[in-house]
Amino acid sequence: MNSRKPPLAQLDPELNGKTNNGRSPELSDTESIAAPLRSKAPKTLLAAWGADPTGKGWKAWRVLLAKRAEKFAASEPILWGLPAEYSACQKHIQSVARVCEQGKEKKLTTLAAKWREASTARGAGVELALEALAWTRLLPAAAGVLALKDWQLLVEELLAIAQAAQRVRLPEDARGGAIVAQHLLAGELPLTLAAVLPEVEACWSLRKDAHSTLTEGVLAVCDGEGLPIAAVAAYMPAIAACWTRCRALGELIGKPVWSADAQLQYEWLVRQTLRLTRPGGVTLLADTHADARPVIEAALRLDGDASDWTAARQRFGFRAPKRVGPAAAPEPSVNSEWSGIAVLAGGWRDDAPLAAVRYHGAELAIDLSVGKRPIFTGHWPVSVFASGEPVRLASEWEEQCWYTDEASDYLEIAADLSDGSRLERQVFMTRRDRVGFVAEVIIARDSQPVERRIETRLPMAEGVAFRGQDETREGLLMRGKRAMAGVLPLSLPEWRIDPSQGELEADDGSLALLVRRTGRNLHSMLWFDFDPKRFARQRTWRQLTVAQKLETVPRDVAVGYRVQSGIEQWLVYRSLDAPHNRTVLGQNFIVESTAGRFLPSGEMKEYFEIEGEWE
Repeated sequence: MNSRKPPLAQLDPELNGKTNNGRSPELSDTESIAAPLRSKAPKTLLAAWGADPTGKGWKAWRVLLAKRAEKFAASEPILWGLPAEYSACQKHIQSVARVCEQGKEKKLTTLAAKWREASTARGAGVELALEALAWTRLLPAAAGVLALKDWQLLVEELLAIAQAAQRVRLPEDARGGAIVAQHLLAGELPLTLAAVLPEVEACWSLRKDAHSTLTEGVLAVCDGEGLPIAAVAAYMPAIAACWTRCRALGELIGKPVWSADAQLQYEWLVRQTLRLTRPGGVTLLADTHADARPVIEAALRLDGDASDWTAARQRFGFRAPKRVGPAAAPEPSVNSEWSGIAVLAGGWRDDAPLAAVRYHGAELAIDLSVGKRPIFTGHWPVSVFASGEPVRLASEWEEQCWYTDEASDYLEIAADLSDGSRLERQVFMTRRDRVGFVAEVIIARDSQPVERRIETRLPMAEGVAFRGQDETREGLLMRGKRAMAGVLPLSLPEWRIDPSQGELEADDGSLALLVRRTGRNLHSMLWFDFDPKRFARQRTWRQLTVAQKLETVPRDVAVGYRVQSGIEQWLVYRSLDAPHNRTVLGQNFIVESTAGRFLPSGEMKEYFEIEGEWE
């Protein structure tokens, strides 16, 4: 077994300095951790253990635990949402379960001894926690294989780890991995020990502190509607799996595992997990490709309502229990400024476009997919230059606008730049029309025009390639021979023969859009078409003339674009200065920004209108 420390924050130095094979210091060499039994333990066990611990007592334990083994033996729930980086941990858990099932005493004894020794020197991270949970769940089955002494040593080690973890209080700035490890070690592990060995006073007494740890943890991590903070988003499958296993343990022991407020957050989490998961089961914005569907189905059976089941049926094909009646699916999109996470969904269908954005501090990440297949996933950087000099972020990202209705979702976030200007980034996604865009805007504080440049880099998922057109600047995002989306750089001229101050190209695994222009403000936009029925149609776009009081305004004051695919047409307008009554393509606008689709009648049906706030 590899005894290296996992790449996560240590929670308690006590876990690295245990002596006496890791057992709690209050236990003597002759005292068994299983000795003090609760008065509520079965009378036959109490009598046999009191009279002859190593003979009739151990036999009584084995009989009792054999009946319990089937409830806990499965290692699969421990592996829910496990990132690929923990493959060694996964192999260990599966190997131990297999050896235990085969009843190989010598081999299981060796594995247990090596694990106890290695755990003493390891940091208190996710690997240790998951392995400890696996060993704990195997205790009933292992009692039928191991000798009493070896089984007791294993119980003592697990109890010592749980007790040490419960003495820890995480700092407010704890990172996601440390938060998950604390929930596993100080919440789920003690609770599992209490459920597996409720007859043992030392194990059952852990339940109260586990209740407090889980309650405090759930309420601290969630935004009030079950959406975790951005710092935990990368570990979303692991934290959801932990809480779901804990919730199931509560059903088993007949005791609540957290407060009523925390239970409400968990019920909301079930829905948020649905929103944050692709049809194939991969969680958006997470650092793992693990299939989250087993966690989601287990959570639904515990606390999903009829609306959640409808959403799960549409996205994953789940079948609801007969007790669940029909209901409309909930809204598929969500945004939480507190969490720093937004989901913009084209619906619950298993082929719908789905985008998620994590905006936390100065970090920004995007995850965009069509159905099961990701297109962009990862860190979403942007580079800004003024007069040839780099301009850096001078503040954290913050939500500036969120709009959602039955037709579309629109997110706008912003940050200050080091030269006094402001950078805005927008993500837009429609529901039925299967189009969207991402955009960047630089709004200057002064009135002097300078050469400005924006380069945004969208991280293409593995297996995705950009296939540009020969004569125009548009292209297709391909996965093998299959087109996933059409891409149009609206802020650049359509035809390559026309002079352009920018380019759209694939570069080092990213789709890079460069736009430069001299002026006070600058706008950059990529338009996406996710409808495969339109991929074969001729697409075109135009940068439109915007007029104010019958005079054309420059492009650093306002921009307008027309997009056409076959007979379908869309219009996008954005003011880069204080809004005024302006005209573009026969439409009058006095708002900061809007986008819409032209109906066959020629009337424009708007997706959104943003008035904006200007000083």
